Amino acid sequence: MYVSVITHYIHFYLSQFRKSRSESSHKHETSPAYWMKNSVVWYSQILTEWLGIKRFNQYVTASAGLLARIKTNKNYTAAIGQDLWLIGTHTPIDPTTWKPVLSIQNNAGHPTVIWTKGDATAIEIWVDRGDEAGFVLLTMNTEPNTADGSPLPPNGTSAVWKYKAIYHYHDTQVGQWSDVISMHG
Repeated sequence: MYVSVITHYIHFYLSQFRKSRSESSHKHETSPAYWMKNSVVWYSQILTEWLGIKRFNQYVTASAGLLARIKTNKNYTAAIGQDLWLIGTHTPIDPTTWKPVLSIQNNAGHPTVIWTKGDATAIEIWVDRGDEAGFVLLTMNTEPNTADGSPLPPNGTSAVWKYKAIYHYHDTQVGQWSDVISMHG
């Protein structure tokens, strides 16, 4: 029974999808009410209400088996998978274009370098504390946001700490260095 309901759902959805494709050259109303009425989200909400959450979860679990059978069928092609929305379009990852965007927050007088991970596996952060040593490695980090717990300059003195970073992908530096950011301490 699960498979027949799921199959019906897929056929209904595909008929709506094909219908919308054939009518794509015509102007449609674009109000929120139109989209709620004619979207797969709306249909899924109605289906969930009608089935109840327990039965809906059973159908979803059963659909995983159906989709696996479809994808392993000898007649299955990538075009069929795209028509059924089983696979999406492939967007290749190009790490050569990655450039970290850094910012700094002050946390109890210590800088925290704020950054996002994206598809990178790690980030390499360098610091220049204005002590004639130039940029030195602060850390390699696999989780966003890095606190610099180094001792602060002595009271009555100030220093400008600068940070830069570069992403890593599978243990290799990739992309471009970030812009240098600084904090006065």
